[in-house]
Amino acid sequence: MKLLLFDDFRLGVLRGDQVVDVSDAVKDIPHTGPGDLMSGLIARFADYRKKIEEAAGRGQPRPVSGVRIRPPLPKPTNIVCMAVNYMEDGTRSEPAPINAFMKSPGAVIGHGDTMVLPDVPATIFEGEAEVALIIGKRATAVPAASVDTAFIIQSLHHLHHRREVFRALGHVVRPGGRLLMVEPHHNLRRVARLFRKYLTTYHAREFWSDERHWATHDFLTRGELKALCRHGGFGRPRLSAFWIPYSRRFVPDPERRFQLERRLGRWPVFRHWSSVLALEARRLPATRSRLSP
Repeated sequence: MKLLLFDDFRLGVLRGDQVVDVSDAVKDIPHTGPGDLMSGLIARFADYRKKIEEAAGRGQPRPVSGVRIRPPLPKPTNIVCMAVNYMEDGTRSEPAPINAFMKSPGAVIGHGDTMVLPDVPATIFEGEAEVALIIGKRATAVPAASVDTAFIIQSLHHLHHRREVFRALGHVVRPGGRLLMVEPHHNLRRVARLFRKYLTTYHAREFWSDERHWATHDFLTRGELKALCRHGGFGRPRLSAFWIPYSRRFVPDPERRFQLERRLGRWPVFRHWSSVLALEARRLPATRSRLSP
């Protein structure tokens, strides 16, 4: 189920290219604004899921192209970002110290909205078009073996202490629990592109000596993901590849393209050229798992 806020911050369920208004199903959640409503729904989603599904089944769908998509969580309490937490192409000799910073709650905008820049003498402006996750419940000091499913999307490639990440995941996911992950793929196309960039740009001292070029992305290979799973105590990893070149041109419909890529992405030729990897693995029982130090 995909939820969104649209128009005057109505709650909707997205189904393909249509949206169904289900605002009445959650109107009893205490809130003073749309941000409070979505936060309350996330925290009590198990109580409202059935109501939302029933409302979506009864409601009249509208084309998503005819509505204004709002921010998924307007004015969140905190926006935590990581600074220079990844490395690539030898532009850093060693990992940078872990460093986090906060962003203004008003920095989140909706799909198609305009970024309004303040009148300040900034020379660089970077807009991030991704959200790693939205946390709706407190999760401080998560107990061991207490998580049924861990879902990580488009964030691991920003981190260079990956073994520690998987060790922590192996600690909190219960035996038999699932690890789901979606990550950019360090594929053959990217290798060729990086080699060309090295010949033309990256090897020059004026490039790698400028710290503004250090904040790049370190994408992952299939082999690295499998090795990390073993390190964290996860077994039976299943990897599928998506965003196969030219697939959108030949199969415009997203649902059909997803089904096609899910099958083709397991074949070596298609897999090696894909841009995204999807991983599913199971936490091994304690007797079969040995977390590496």
